[in-house]
Amino acid sequence: MPPHRTLSHLRCSGMLAGWVLAGLAAPLSIAAEERPPAVPPPAPQSYWPSDELVETLLTRWARAATQAYELTDTQHQQLRAQLLRRWPRFLHDHQEDLQPVLTEYLQARLTGRAPTPEAAASLAHRALAPLAGFRQCLDESSLEFCHMLTDRQRALFEADRTKLTERIDSLSEELHKWEAGAYDPKQWARLTPADPPAVPSTQAAEPTIATPFEQEMSAWQRYVAEFIERYALDDGQRRSAHSILEEMRRRATTHFQTRRLRIAAMEELIHHPEFAASADVIDSQLAELYGPIDRMFEELNRRLHKIPTAAQTRAASATSP
Repeated sequence: MPPHRTLSHLRCSGMLAGWVLAGLAAPLSIAAEERPPAVPPPAPQSYWPSDELVETLLTRWARAATQAYELTDTQHQQLRAQLLRRWPRFLHDHQEDLQPVLTEYLQARLTGRAPTPEAAASLAHRALAPLAGFRQCLDESSLEFCHMLTDRQRALFEADRTKLTERIDSLSEELHKWEAGAYDPKQWARLTPADPPAVPSTQAAEPTIATPFEQEMSAWQRYVAEFIERYALDDGQRRSAHSILEEMRRRATTHFQTRRLRIAAMEELIHHPEFAASADVIDSQLAELYGPIDRMFEELNRRLHKIPTAAQTRAASATSP
């Protein structure tokens, strides 16, 4: 892994700084015709990464730095111990300031709407203090790391460190502008990981990108439509199929909404490989979050197959591959 890529991992810790302060990720929303049925909004939530996830990220960054700077086993162990000693303490000390900013950021990802100038000013004001603390902690961590390195290793690291500090200074300058009211909603899209889709209209419109959950709900709807066509269901059977679909979508939506911030955080790691944790950790957490939705689809499928008559089932089997 090349050094310039590794410093992304070494952001020590850039997990929260990246998500909350530098990420400002892609707008995500769902088309009105495919929006799941409305359900009462759940109680306000707040997100904070687990100790296990933080430790996994820090261990991964130590391993990446070892490859990039050709660290010895002793240096690797020293770096890992330093990261695990310093950065969880930083997160703990700044949780009161960082958690609401992280929560608001993840909420913004889920709604898909760029913040208003007033909201951006508030977000920037609350993010600047944690960013300053992050910069100080990074400087202290980098200085300690430099003492572990040979001259050659130190030269490689200092080049990367310079690029990172320039990015932090640029981000700080941008946040100060937002705080002062010099914010354009287009800046939100400019900071997204991918170009938004073109809007074939002369009127301004917000780009939309379907989330995995929205894609799943759309797939359920298409599956039921294809099932109805395949089995040539009559009007009463069609109503039964749609009733089952709506019930299962409501249940899936309720499950998703009560866990939406944890899901958004995991998807954020997937969308930003430079912050990625262990694939096993992400897979296990996503399985825990999405597994019940997968089982709901299995229930949907079982209940749908009870609707056709024996004759309809035989006819579908004879004509369908």
